[in-house]
Amino acid sequence: MPRCRSASLPGGPLTWLLALAALCAAPVGLSAACPEAQLSDGQSALSLAGAWRLQSAPGAQEIPADWTRVEFDDSAWRLAAAPADFRALKLKPPAQGLSVFLRCRIQLAGPPPAGAALFLDSIEEADAVFFNGVQVGETGSLAGRRVDIERRRLYALPATLWQEGPNVIAIRVFATTGDGGLRFEPRLVDQLSQAKTLALRDLPTIVFSWSYVLVAAFFGLFYLFFWRQQANLYFALFSLSLGMYNLIRTQIRYEWFDSFVASYKTELALLFSLPVFFLEYLHHATNARRKLPVLALYGAYALLLTGDLLFGASARAWKLLININLVLIVAALALTAWTFLRNYAAHRDRLRFLLVGFVVLLPVVVWDILSTLNIHPYPRLLVYGFAAFLLFASLQLSDTILQLYGNIKEQEQELRLLEKRKTRSIFNISSEFTAILSGLREGLGAEESSRKRGNRSGAHDRLRSSALNLDNLVQDSRLLHLLESGEYHPRLGRFSLNKLVAEQIARALLATEQPQSRIRSKLPDEENEAESDAELLAAALYHLVENALLYSTGKVEVGAERIGGQLLLQVRDEGPGMNAHQQQAVFQKFVRNTPDDDSAPPGSGVGLTIVREIADVLEGEIKLEGGGYFSTLTLRVPEKQAR
Repeated sequence: MPRCRSASLPGGPLTWLLALAALCAAPVGLSAACPEAQLSDGQSALSLAGAWRLQSAPGAQEIPADWTRVEFDDSAWRLAAAPADFRALKLKPPAQGLSVFLRCRIQLAGPPPAGAALFLDSIEEADAVFFNGVQVGETGSLAGRRVDIERRRLYALPATLWQEGPNVIAIRVFATTGDGGLRFEPRLVDQLSQAKTLALRDLPTIVFSWSYVLVAAFFGLFYLFFWRQQANLYFALFSLSLGMYNLIRTQIRYEWFDSFVASYKTELALLFSLPVFFLEYLHHATNARRKLPVLALYGAYALLLTGDLLFGASARAWKLLININLVLIVAALALTAWTFLRNYAAHRDRLRFLLVGFVVLLPVVVWDILSTLNIHPYPRLLVYGFAAFLLFASLQLSDTILQLYGNIKEQEQELRLLEKRKTRSIFNISSEFTAILSGLREGLGAEESSRKRGNRSGAHDRLRSSALNLDNLVQDSRLLHLLESGEYHPRLGRFSLNKLVAEQIARALLATEQPQSRIRSKLPDEENEAESDAELLAAALYHLVENALLYSTGKVEVGAERIGGQLLLQVRDEGPGMNAHQQQAVFQKFVRNTPDDDSAPPGSGVGLTIVREIADVLEGEIKLEGGGYFSTLTLRVPEKQAR
């Protein structure tokens, strides 16, 4: 609103009243000649966007001092829009750089504004600001060629420098690239309010960045003191680099570094490391091999980091490095998507949350790339997009940790079960030894009594059975060790399949002391000549028949035949059968499908384990079929000719 000013005027009352009315009607405030605008009472800002007077000069040499003064006549200078960079103004900086002088005239009517400041946001690469011929601020150094492209320029305009009538703001910008100039709207603002706004603008970035550092500390400590998984290490490095990168981009930069160049080189190094750390995390999380395109990308980033180290003091080099990085980021995004697609099906549990985070992050990265290319003027959102991404990535890693913990608990349970099986196996072997020794003692005693009486009894068969079981126990232990250690080498030869079956049936009947009537053979009438490892097939068939005789009560049917270049051994018994869980566990070592008490027949619990190992060595398979009242074990191995 207009404001009246008191004045002492000569003349009569009418003259005095007319003069007072004229003063009250005159506008009081600020108006700028560059834009046609006016700052009235009660307003706190004045936009200076519009047509400024411009003059350019190559290099950073001294300029005439009167260019900064109010009385200088700049009518011969060209009119230039602000905001605009050198490229938009059709100015091409030479190799030594370009200095551009911009002038804006501001009209003041009334008292000077208190706490006024000029806000220019960021400028590339260095600048100096003059107000009514007096320098009020400088960022970077034109004389020393020190630059700063990130600091937000806020220069106080002291009330003592204002004068009623015309005032001139003169800005000198120095740059070596086309991005120099006033790229943001210049404004007169209240200094204290703008400083608070700038501080609050950085606050979310600082909070998010420190949260990234805390996430990095968590997974780094987890890597050092718990599971040493490389995925946790690289995720910690990625999160740490991301947090430090965003912190340096705030005003904290000027607290940590004395030189802007050193801070910017560090900022670029952190930026160039992010794709490498993330791809390494992804490959370790999925146990994927690094293909040639990934290795080539790593090499390109290594060259980029070397370029930052060697040439990172030049603004021209910054532009080149950043533009190369934009191309590499697109390549990194493509490789990340390719890695996801290639490994997602096999590692869904490890990638499901991470994939959602990547999908959320992708448009944010594209948005920031467009901002870096000056395609749109809006703020970058990367720090917020990564907050969502790290949330999903943390969920993924936490889920992986819980899965690992669950796996460890399962392994602990399996180890306990294995210890129980080992204890049970020792008991089984002890029982078998006890049964063998008891049979030997009883057989020897009965044989001695029969000899004294001069007649023959069944003691001789009991002795033979015990001796055979003792021999089987020793041979089984030796054979199982050779098979499991890979030290057994098959010995191929030609043999009679019918004869092998008959011999192993006789051995099993003798060892188990079962009657011949329990066995029913199902063999071809003609002599079966086969080629394979006779020793292994004999051991397998013996254990199949012995197992059927010991753990069933009815008839046992044994068959053997040659079909299509394969040998087929089959043993079927009539008994209680086995449920699905028992069928899965019966081939495990020391597992017996019997109650753990003295009523169980003696045995070590390795017979069917030996059969399974023999099937593997001979490149065949063992199959178990069980119903409610029967079980059928079938061993199928390919015939192989001896060389």
